[in-house]
Amino acid sequence: KHKSQHRYQHIYFWFSVFFYHLFSVPTSTLWMFKNTEFVRHGYELAAHLLTRLILFSMVFYCIYLFGFWYAALLFFCYSVSYSFTAFLLLYNDHEDTHKVLSKTANINHYHQQMSWAEVQVRTSNNWYPNNWLLAFIEFHYGYFNFHIEHHLFPTFKPILLKRISPIVRQVCKKHDIPYILTTFVEVQKSFQRHIIKMGRPPEKKVVS
Repeated sequence: KHKSQHRYQHIYFWFSVFFYHLFSVPTSTLWMFKNTEFVRHGYELAAHLLTRLILFSMVFYCIYLFGFWYAALLFFCYSVSYSFTAFLLLYNDHEDTHKVLSKTANINHYHQQMSWAEVQVRTSNNWYPNNWLLAFIEFHYGYFNFHIEHHLFPTFKPILLKRISPIVRQVCKKHDIPYILTTFVEVQKSFQRHIIKMGRPPEKKVVS
């Protein structure tokens, strides 16, 4: 149901991103323990717990050296930086999802109309670096900007995603499936347009 404050969601939405990291730290760990069937190897869980241990060890060591409030401020700055980096680099790669599902309110329209692979391609998108900084980010980001390939082959090592991209594009072209590849800046603009549109009241249908 649309509410009056939704028209401003493209503004206050960004404040909610501040808390992503604080929310994900406990919930991601709890999820792994509750859904162990999705943990392929025991060392993955061990590595996850080790990173948590390192993080909190650094926080407590900072408290020991500089006091609670300084450590809290430092952790807050880290958490906010992490949250915005994760959102801008990863979650906007799903920006095109709404273009498929928003065509009709009844998603049953798509049942048995698309293969699993086609859904993965149509509900994700890739961005490519157009300067040295984004090329640097792409490498250290693990090539997750090739998110279409990641959806199709989620267990592949990240370095393989870029290598198989030409093959995926060729198959998409053969079957007339759009392969979304755009700049990093355009992905961010597109998402902003999307949340502005979602904040508008629904158009009233004219009954003739």
